[in-house]
Amino acid sequence: TDVIDKDLRDADGFNFDFGYRGNILGWINFDVSYFYLNYNNRIGSIRKFVNDDPTQNTYLFRTNLGTTVHKGIESFLDLNLSKAMKVNQQIGDIQFFTTLSLIDAQYTDFKITQTTGTAPNIQLTESNLKGNRVENAPRYIHNFGITWSYKHFSSTIQNRRTGMVYSDANNTETPTSNGVTGKLDGYSVYDFSIEYAFLEKFNLRGGINNLSNTI
Repeated sequence: TDVIDKDLRDADGFNFDFGYRGNILGWINFDVSYFYLNYNNRIGSIRKFVNDDPTQNTYLFRTNLGTTVHKGIESFLDLNLSKAMKVNQQIGDIQFFTTLSLIDAQYTDFKITQTTGTAPNIQLTESNLKGNRVENAPRYIHNFGITWSYKHFSSTIQNRRTGMVYSDANNTETPTSNGVTGKLDGYSVYDFSIEYAFLEKFNLRGGINNLSNTI
């Protein structure tokens, strides 16, 4: 299903990030940061027709797609509710936590060749899909959860939310029959985990992913 460009080149780029973390009142922990990544000669896949004939099947062509810019904000917040109410010594630590990631990943230079017509009367036109979203890069990734820990025992339940993504650089909306390209919807799942520590050296862990059996 894949063909590799024989003229594939190395990618290069640069990135930076900065942020701030701290603690307030002894029961609020936070971390927030901004990141920026410039990625040149990005390697990725685009959908092409066999022999450039729109009447035939498609395949993924892995090549240098162009330049992409990834930027966004990542944050973390943890609230120890039982410590805030000064009852953590009696009932343990009850902590609410959340991680929020907001991501903007786009092509700033993305030249492609499009085909129209049927063989042998095929016309090739070049265009630039600047502004297309980078494949497999959701606009957001969020986690919300609560943890209870007391002495040697702890348990956590969390909700993970991820936005929709495109599986190819063309940003194909309708999935192909073979499922190689197309838009993948976002999802939200609940996970549960439990842990028990004993004898100072051993831990027992267990958990259930996708607790609500979301499809």
